[in-house]
Amino acid sequence: MLLAGCAGNVKRLNEINPPADDFPSALASEYQAYAASESEQGRIFSGEHFAGKGLKAYRGEQVDPDASDMSLTMEQQQQLSDARMVLTKLMTDDMKRVTPQKLARAQLLLDCWQHELSKRLNEEQAPCADEFHSTVTELQETMDALVFKRETQHVVVFAPHSTKLGQDGKEVVKGIAAQVAQLPHYRVQLVIYSGIKASQRKLTDARVTAVRRALVAAGISERHIITRKEGGAKAVMLSHDKIARNTKQVVITVKTFTDSKEQ
Repeated sequence: MLLAGCAGNVKRLNEINPPADDFPSALASEYQAYAASESEQGRIFSGEHFAGKGLKAYRGEQVDPDASDMSLTMEQQQQLSDARMVLTKLMTDDMKRVTPQKLARAQLLLDCWQHELSKRLNEEQAPCADEFHSTVTELQETMDALVFKRETQHVVVFAPHSTKLGQDGKEVVKGIAAQVAQLPHYRVQLVIYSGIKASQRKLTDARVTAVRRALVAAGISERHIITRKEGGAKAVMLSHDKIARNTKQVVITVKTFTDSKEQ
């Protein structure tokens, strides 16, 4: 009876074919594509469910990410809850105006992530979690650009094959901690280039983790820190030597409203 009551959502949404030129229509368009994919794979109920959300979005109604699936493990529910909180903070009117398509994509990916977990898919079959995290990082950078007006950049360089901060790196972390010590609002962004090889990626992951832990130990809250990885196994490298050199460093950008002396 429930399926009969919502039957035809996919067809109706496809007939509308939302233009994705603002946040509601972009959200409708994202749900349209996902609903069509689910239907094509024979998952009719979930296809109709997501198409129904798309129709609501297109009509301008409030459409939230799906409620927590209580069949998931407590760890999975907590991961999704934390992700939902992060996304909620990004759902501002300014963000909906500036980057509607990417924001809509992030909401769809959160629903897709939970849906994939509920189907017990492995990481290779379920890429939505990884794409959600990378999309949220990009959205956070967009929001930071709207909020923060000043940036200062620092670089921590590691010795070859090392994951330990040298004295210069420790001094950089100490200086950043002093820079933001009295500031209520700021952002610390870590950027690292992952190598092509698995061994390089493992090394760069350990390096950025070491910098993050050092910043937290120096008094910087985790909630102020975001990480972005560039390069990686799937990236097209135009200069292999340049990428290899950059895997030894973590670039830290501190974003504040103005010069710290003016705040």
